[in-house]
Amino acid sequence: GVLLMKDIKGVPLFLGIDEARFKREVRPGDRLVYEVKVVQRRSNLVKVEGRAYVNEKLVAKATLLLGVKE
Repeated sequence: GVLLMKDIKGVPLFLGIDEARFKREVRPGDRLVYEVKVVQRRSNLVKVEGRAYVNEKLVAKATLLLGVKE
C-alpha cells in the first residue's frame, strides 16, 4: 500500500495473496528488510511481488493483489 500511495489517488486495499512461502523463522530482534515491486497494473488493480529478508537471507515471499478505492 505504501509503495502505491505515491502514484495513486485513493486508498490501497488488500484483495488477495498468492504463492506465499515462508522459508525461515523470524525471531524478535531480527532486522526484517522488505523488497516489493509492481509486476502488473490494470486500472484499479495492482499485482506486486514481495520478499522479506533477514541478514540477506530470504525468509518469506508472496504475490499480492491490491485494489485502489478512489
